[in-house]
Amino acid sequence: MKKISVNSLLDFSQEKSVRKALAHEGSKLDVGLLLYSPGQTTPEHTHQDMDEVFYVVEGEGILTIPLPPW
Repeated sequence: MKKISVNSLLDFSQEKSVRKALAHEGSKLDVGLLLYSPGQTTPEHTHQDMDEVFYVVEGEGILTIPLPPW
């Protein structure tokens, strides 16, 4: 198992958000670190084939989660 220091991956860009891949196990698990500078956004989208978990390390923002059509 490889240890990763998250602090070594903190490479923000003023132009757009940055994604750092941490682990990818086929289609079952995809782990990444998303880095946003103030005011940056990601276009609204969904992933039909996977779940997402969000863990905010620092700061604050707005997250919109669409409800399933039950």
